[in-house]
Amino acid sequence: MGLSLLAAVTLAATALLEAAVPAGAATPTRTYVMARGDTLWGVAHRFHVSVAGLARANHLRDPDHVRYGTRLTIPPAATSASTAHPVGVAAAALRPHFVRAAGAAGVPVSVLEGLAWQESGWQAAVRSDAGAIGVGQLTADTIAFVNAELLGSRLDPTQAADNIVMSATYLAWLLHQTNGDMRLAVAAYYQGLASVRRDGVSPATAHYVDDVMALSNRFSASG
Repeated sequence: MGLSLLAAVTLAATALLEAAVPAGAATPTRTYVMARGDTLWGVAHRFHVSVAGLARANHLRDPDHVRYGTRLTIPPAATSASTAHPVGVAAAALRPHFVRAAGAAGVPVSVLEGLAWQESGWQAAVRSDAGAIGVGQLTADTIAFVNAELLGSRLDPTQAADNIVMSATYLAWLLHQTNGDMRLAVAAYYQGLASVRRDGVSPATAHYVDDVMALSNRFSASG
């Protein structure tokens, strides 16, 4: 998906923002080094900037694939973002799909929306280096499991609506497996349930969960 759509995206401020710069003071240059598991959407959310602005500031041709270890220059935060809806106009067309899928699966729609935004920025064409695809960034193993074991279907994960249904269904299953602990379920979505059970939640995963839940709060507040 091109930067013309990404330019519509402005993410909400969170408690992770750096201290505000006094009025009239020069804005310091901020940098961030991409860690394993980071996405450009997550970094943009953390620093209260748009994905498009972050991509432009760093001359990124493909915002979907930014290698860990990349040092990013963080552009000045947008002052209007505190009142902006977290979704651009084009992506907002997917909201009814999230509402229906979350209702059918029995998971909070705001969490599903926040998780998918963290994973892909609600872009169906995103494919990770590990081969995860679509809005919910589902791996081949997860796709096979959800289709065969949870849905008994052949939904197409390359289609946004189907991917959202599969992501919601998988999140609901993880929620059941973690005895209703939403933070743990989101951690398992990212890290893998077996790994969470065996090794506990890693620091990178804990950071991911914090970002998803902050986004969830923003989606919930925006209605």
